[in-house]
Amino acid sequence: MGKSGKFLLGLAMFVPFSRLKIALYRASGAKIGKNVHMAPTVVIRCDEMDKVRIGDGTTFGLEAKIACKYFIAGKNVRIGGDSDIRGDGIVEIGDEAFIGIKCILDCRENITIEPGVQLAPGAKILTHDSSLSVTNDLPVIMKPTKINEKAYIGTGAIVLPGVTVGAKAIVGAGAVVTKDVPPQKKVIGVPAKSIK
Repeated sequence: MGKSGKFLLGLAMFVPFSRLKIALYRASGAKIGKNVHMAPTVVIRCDEMDKVRIGDGTTFGLEAKIACKYFIAGKNVRIGGDSDIRGDGIVEIGDEAFIGIKCILDCRENITIEPGVQLAPGAKILTHDSSLSVTNDLPVIMKPTKINEKAYIGTGAIVLPGVTVGAKAIVGAGAVVTKDVPPQKKVIGVPAKSIK
């Protein structure tokens, strides 16, 4: 990104009007659809702004922050206030997905969220784990994470690196998901286990 692109991104951070903010992001290379709304304090700072795609009708709540390699959101996506999407990876969010307030998407690797997924407030999707590198001098674990179509991730739940949550699966509030969840299954607890 050139100096003018960086200047426009910096300026967009301080613009309180949704239309002007969107115009600045478009001028930085982002492709943004119709009827998109960004609250005054939304920040999008991607390494490759020319690959940023935001579909028609998508909304961003107050203090939502996006800082990754690049970001793709489908149509009618809702990103809640105080959400934090950041890292070196790529984030793709499908149509009609809902990211609740105060959600964290740690995209050191890629994160895929398919259409119709719902992340309840405070849910966390992780792609890296440095705990073993601190305690045992082992490498940091970095793996992409995927949430399949119409899955539901409950309030405060944590999905760990490399996990795939199957289509229409339900992850209970506060669960810690350490392994793949099959489609249409319900899991709860720490670590998350299947229930009938």
